[in-house]
Amino acid sequence: MKPFLLSTLLFLTAYLTGQVTTSFLDIVELKKGEDQRGTLIGYRYGEMVTLVAENGDILEIPWKDVRRVSFRSIREAKQAPEIQDIDSSAVSALPDRKWRHTITTWVGISVTSSDTDFSTNGFGGREHFVGTGVGYHFLRQFGPLAVGLGPGFEVMNGERKERLASLTALVEYRWGKRRLQPAVRFRGGASIPIGHPDLNVETRQVSPVFHPSVGIHLAPARGHWSALVLDLGYRFSQLDVTVVNQNLEVVDRKIQYRRFTLSLGTNF
Repeated sequence: MKPFLLSTLLFLTAYLTGQVTTSFLDIVELKKGEDQRGTLIGYRYGEMVTLVAENGDILEIPWKDVRRVSFRSIREAKQAPEIQDIDSSAVSALPDRKWRHTITTWVGISVTSSDTDFSTNGFGGREHFVGTGVGYHFLRQFGPLAVGLGPGFEVMNGERKERLASLTALVEYRWGKRRLQPAVRFRGGASIPIGHPDLNVETRQVSPVFHPSVGIHLAPARGHWSALVLDLGYRFSQLDVTVVNQNLEVVDRKIQYRRFTLSLGTNF
C-alpha cells in the first residue's frame, strides 16, 4: 500500500509541475504577410532575423521586412493567435522607428577675428580659447540618411560672457550595416546672442552658423536602442551684438568664430 501511495504522490507532483511550467514562443511580426512563430536563433542588427519555425523549417527574414519581435507563452499563443492583443508580454526587440532623437555635446578650440578693439577692456582683436556647446535634433530616418531640426546652446567666450542660442538643421549619412559605421554630418542654421547678468546687451543680430563634421556611428547592441555618435568638425559662427561696458560705453561686437570641435552624442 505504501509503495502505491508513494508512486501516486510522485505522479501527482510531476503532473502539477508540468502544468505550471510555461514554455515561450518567439513571434516575428512582419510588415506584410503572416507573422512567423518559432524559436529565434539569429539576430543581426540591420541585416537578418533567423527563426526555427514550428514545423522545423529555418527561416531567414530580411531586416527590412520585420516590424518587431515579441514572445508569448505557448498556451496563450494557442488561445489568442492575434499578437495585436498583447500588451505587457510583448517585448519590442527591433528599433525600426522612423523618427528619432539625437543629443550632442561638443568642446572646441576657437580662433576668433574681429574688427572690434577690446584693448580698453584688456582684450585683443584675435584670441584662442576653449568653448563648449550642446544641441538637440528631432530626426526623420530614411535608411542611411537622417534629416532633422533642433535648438542648441554654446558658450563662445566665458570671460566676456558671450553665449549663443541656435536653431539648426542636421543632415547625417552613414555607410554600411555593421555596428561601426562611418558617417558625415552637416549642421546649418541661425544663431543669436544671449544676454548675461554681467553683460548689458543693447541690441543683437541673427547670424548664420555652419558645422560640417566626419566621424563614426556605433549602432546599438541587440536589445538596446541608443547609438553612440563621435565626430570631428569645424564650426563657423558669428556674434553680432551691441553692449554697454562697465565704463558705460556703447561697444559694437562683431566677432567671427572658427572652432575646431570634438563632438559626442547619442542617437535614440
